[in-house]
Amino acid sequence: LQNFPVITSATTTGTTTTIAGTLDSKPRKTFTIQLFSNPSATDEGKTFLGQVRKKTNRQGKASFSFFGPAVPQGDEITATATSPDGTSEFSDPVGVVPAS
Repeated sequence: LQNFPVITSATTTGTTTTIAGTLDSKPRKTFTIQLFSNPSATDEGKTFLGQVRKKTNRQGKASFSFFGPAVPQGDEITATATSPDGTSEFSDPVGVVPAS
């Protein structure tokens, strides 16, 4: 079983959305983290935003940042993590808020 990423923030400037998060999984493995936007209270993974590849450290931890297209304030961001061992469930959703 693959752990899902944890999204720690999702902010928008109106032209760019910045997403940050962490992954706690197998040590020293490379993961593809795919990010999605969803209108609030809708199905997970509605609109694919992009992906980042990250390698976990010897404790199995990695942090990531993603800069992508504008996502409307109030929409939610979800993510999955994929390695050769499989793909995680969707992460818990995090609402998009304006950048401060």
